Amino acid sequence: MICKLKYILTTILVLNIIIYAKTDVEAGNAYVEALREILDVTPSGKIEAIEEKGPDVAFSMKDTKFLNLTLKDSIIMALQNNYDIRIAKIDPLIKEKDITVEKSEFDPTLTVTGDVEDSETPSNSQLQLGTGATAGDFRVDTNALNAIIEKKVETGATLTMEYNIEKAFLDPPPFAIFNPSAEAYIEAKITQPLLKSAGIFYNRSDIYIARNDKKRSVLELKETAIEVTNSTQTAYWELVKAIEELRVS
Repeated sequence: MICKLKYILTTILVLNIIIYAKTDVEAGNAYVEALREILDVTPSGKIEAIEEKGPDVAFSMKDTKFLNLTLKDSIIMALQNNYDIRIAKIDPLIKEKDITVEKSEFDPTLTVTGDVEDSETPSNSQLQLGTGATAGDFRVDTNALNAIIEKKVETGATLTMEYNIEKAFLDPPPFAIFNPSAEAYIEAKITQPLLKSAGIFYNRSDIYIARNDKKRSVLELKETAIEVTNSTQTAYWELVKAIEELRVS
């Protein structure tokens, strides 16, 4: 009897343990499922909507490539590579040449001319051919050289110096003491207008205009450089702003 009683009690105890263990496992599984539902806060419909647009793209600032460029470097590069600056640089050089051209009006000028003449004239004159000569050709060879130096001064006057030499050869020379003969002279003169084209300011007015044109071209070059510098600074800081906004995003 005692053995049977022990067997019955042991069987009841084992059954209770199995029943309670199964109940605890089921309760634990229910708790885990409830916890998963609480933690899963992303709606499945929204996920499907995102997947329909395409796969997510992972973005990193390492993927962007920026040039390390200071503001000073940007301004220098803009001034060196801007075509408006290049064109504006040429204009003062042109205006400087214009000043030289206007000043050249008062430079001295040298004019040299030469003339060679050979003439043969049939003659039967005793005055040309000489006493006892028969009819024949009377020949005259003439060489002439003329040089003129002329200069205009700022008052409107013109200074002129002229040199002339002429050499002649007669064949036959009936009454010539010197054959060939030469003749030369030097002449200097000054011509000053009293009203028309007179006055220093009037004669230098083109020089004054050319100088003012050069000053204006230099100011226009500075203005263009300032505009390029300002636009470069604006673009530089706009780029910095865009980079920072990209980093924040």
